[in-house]
Amino acid sequence: MDPAMINGARTVPETLSWVKFAVELAEQIRNTAVTARDGSVVWLQPSAEFRVPQPFSSRPLPPHLYGGSTGIALFLAAAERLTRQGRFSDLALAALAPLRRKIASLVGNPEAAESMKVAIGGFVGLGSFLYAFSCIGELLEEPSLLEEAMAMVSLFTPQRIDAAQSCDVVLGSAGAVLALLALERRYPAAADHCLAAACRCASHLLARRVSHAGLPRAWPSVAGNPPLSGMAHGAAGVCLALLRLFSRTDRPELYEAALEGMAYERELYDPGHQNWRDLREATPEFMWAWCHGAPGIGLSRLAMLGIVDGPEIRADIAAALAAIRSVGLEDADNLCCGNLGRAEILLYAAARLSDPSLAAEADALASQVVSRAATTGTFALPTPVRSGAPNPSLLTGTAGIGYALLRLAASAQLPCILLLD
Repeated sequence: MDPAMINGARTVPETLSWVKFAVELAEQIRNTAVTARDGSVVWLQPSAEFRVPQPFSSRPLPPHLYGGSTGIALFLAAAERLTRQGRFSDLALAALAPLRRKIASLVGNPEAAESMKVAIGGFVGLGSFLYAFSCIGELLEEPSLLEEAMAMVSLFTPQRIDAAQSCDVVLGSAGAVLALLALERRYPAAADHCLAAACRCASHLLARRVSHAGLPRAWPSVAGNPPLSGMAHGAAGVCLALLRLFSRTDRPELYEAALEGMAYERELYDPGHQNWRDLREATPEFMWAWCHGAPGIGLSRLAMLGIVDGPEIRADIAAALAAIRSVGLEDADNLCCGNLGRAEILLYAAARLSDPSLAAEADALASQVVSRAATTGTFALPTPVRSGAPNPSLLTGTAGIGYALLRLAASAQLPCILLLD
């Protein structure tokens, strides 16, 4: 990050260009891409097995939205949509090329597809591929990607859905529901197939509910913990998926299950911490992030407005916004568990609540992030095995930072990916 891009007269210059910063990140990502013989591109990450003093080794990033090539491609497509200069569309499509070939082969060979072991979640697995194809297809005005996404719905077979271990947004059935509904909105021709698969996922979610310690029912954690709170892996994300499907189907059991899930989540709210307890550890902890804690829960409640409303929802939103304001600038900048995830939630809240002051808060937080990066020369990211290794991914890396900056510049033109919109 060039310190000269920050006006020394002010920490947050009035002329700050979010698109310019995002394009700089897109160029950095372009420069780290590795081109294969067939013209497709990949990005490398340190091998999980690497430990000092072994020699450095690396492997391609996986294809998933959360930490892989489709997430990077989505950012590049968004950068192309806002710049319209032809600089990033080819790179985005080259990043998708291997996955497009693989999906086409599986769609054409149902027996091979059925034996494939893959999650169905909205950020990792089939749902993430479906969402990326539909979103990038719209951003780049590539109807073939939307058609391929529609064909991909056939891979959400009853057997695969029923075998899903996770219920959550990242890996499981809730994320599949959100991705299927996103495709339905973008490509009405796929509506019947999308809704049928989404309803099957919802039935799976209803059947998986459990009661913990006599509390209202919610969804079990695959790690054996009590049902979790939160957007990424907890009740907030599942409830949002059920309510969005309810708004399309009017199935009352979906609405009732979502209300019960939120009632469970409210039992985990701790007024002293202004946050919801994170039950992944034996001793409850607290996070202030999209993935776990008040920010993501607040985002889910904001997205529910128009489907369900009332004093409890509004109180949850107010508590989440208060929690975000209490945190300030933290050590991590990424979307999943960092500063720009919170900035995105403030930006989304500004639109949902018609409150421009929240957009100003989002802008101010992002400005602090960029100013710090200008001083240190890098954004603060969760590091892989070797400190300082590049991380171009969407939820934990620079692609997500770039996408958040583009949203600050033109939120009406880009979907909120943290909601799989």
